[in-house]
Amino acid sequence: MADKSKNEPVTKNDLIEAKKEIMDDLTIKLKEETAKLSTKASLEVVANEVLKNSADIEKLKEDMGQVRSDVSILKYEMGEVKETLTSLEDKFGIMINAVDNMNSKFDIWLSEKAAIDHALIRHDDKLDDHEARIKRLELRRV
Repeated sequence: MADKSKNEPVTKNDLIEAKKEIMDDLTIKLKEETAKLSTKASLEVVANEVLKNSADIEKLKEDMGQVRSDVSILKYEMGEVKETLTSLEDKFGIMINAVDNMNSKFDIWLSEKAAIDHALIRHDDKLDDHEARIKRLELRRV
């Protein structure tokens, strides 16, 4: 507001100017207070989120402890499975060797059987031949 003496009457422009100055001051003060309140509110929101996240972190820590325990158990069990698998592989190797030995013996037996069968066939043929000759000889005598 312009400096006017106290004796002069207030004009409409003086009132408008005073209103403008008051509104500007109020606007500045309102912005400052809003900034303070919003900062406090923001801090409260952040503090609440931190508390909530802290609780979630504690829950995750508990869960991770359980997961670590489960992983330890699984590692132990996998070790046992690996030992069992190794043992079974050894036994399987022994069985494969036994089957291979049996197979080779069976091959030898089949070869021998084929030779014996061939010899029997030759003997049968020879016996048939002998029988035929004997019959011819007997027929000549008669």
